[in-house]
Parts: sequence; C-alpha cells; structure tokens
Amino acid sequence: MPHLFREQYNPDRFIFVPQVSSERRSYIPIDILSSNKIPIAPNFFVENGGLFEFGILTSEMHSDWMRAVGGRRPALSCPALEVHQGGLR
Repeated sequence: MPHLFREQYNPDRFIFVPQVSSERRSYIPIDILSSNKIPIAPNFFVENGGLFEFGILTSEMHSDWMRAVGGRRPALSCPALEVHQGGLR
C-alpha cells in the first residue's frame, strides 16, 4: 500500500529550504509552510521556524555566504537531468 510509505513526521509549521537551487537565481526559494505540506528529501526544513529565521535565510547576506561556501556543480552533471533533456549524452 503506497500510502504506508510516505513521511510520517509533519511539524505544525516549518521553513522549507531546497538542497539544490539554480546558480542563475539571485535568491534561494525558501518558504514557510504548514503541516498540510510534507517535507521530503533532498530538501531541508527548519521545524517551527519563525519570521526571524526566515529573515536570516532569505537575506542577501545569507545568499552571499551560500555563494562563497556552497558547492557548485556543472549544469548538466546530473544523469536524470540529461535524460529529461532528450536522451543520454
């Protein structure tokens, strides 16, 4: 039964932070979500995160820090992405 294999833990409120984002974006797409959404891998979440944490994570200083210390991958290094774009290369 597929419904038995879903994530069972849902915090009342959480800040959703994607693990991977496009390097072309000038921001990281972060959002505050409620328990009717399910955080799954490969993403992070801050349980019961408030506006203070949200403000820090969405600040330009945090984006600069992520660009300085975050890893970067070549645009087409993901095999799934290559398949999605029209076959293996």
